[in-house]
Amino acid sequence: MMKPGIFFSALLTIFSISLSVLSSESKPLKRRTVTLPGGEKIKALIADTEKTRETGLMGVDSLKPVEGMLFLFNGNGFHSMWMKNMKIPLDIVWLSDRKEIIEILNDLPPCRIEPCSTYGPPVPSRYVLEIPAGTSRKYKLKTGRALRFSP
Repeated sequence: MMKPGIFFSALLTIFSISLSVLSSESKPLKRRTVTLPGGEKIKALIADTEKTRETGLMGVDSLKPVEGMLFLFNGNGFHSMWMKNMKIPLDIVWLSDRKEIIEILNDLPPCRIEPCSTYGPPVPSRYVLEIPAGTSRKYKLKTGRALRFSP
């Protein structure tokens, strides 16, 4: 049988951990404006932690044409993305550390059956922008063109 002091201490620890997890998940995501080469603006949610990058846009029912998510990584790398638990199709745009487009994949469908495919560029990237399917074509995004946003 557990002593009351140890039980209370364990209960307090579990409560503290639960509270910290809940508070970290309930923080609203930061937003940043991403300016496309033609001057169009995307209001992007920022994924700059391991948790926000892992979750991404999973479970999002819809995005307005001017909304998206910008993934900020700490350095260049082969940052692959997937469409697991997505509800909407997306365009995914990989950017260099100079914010130049190095790869665009259009109209990627949600993954409904595992294993889910992963997608990535042939060269290292620093940033990834997810936008509603069709946005890349609508705004004529092309490799080599630069986007603007504050780091």
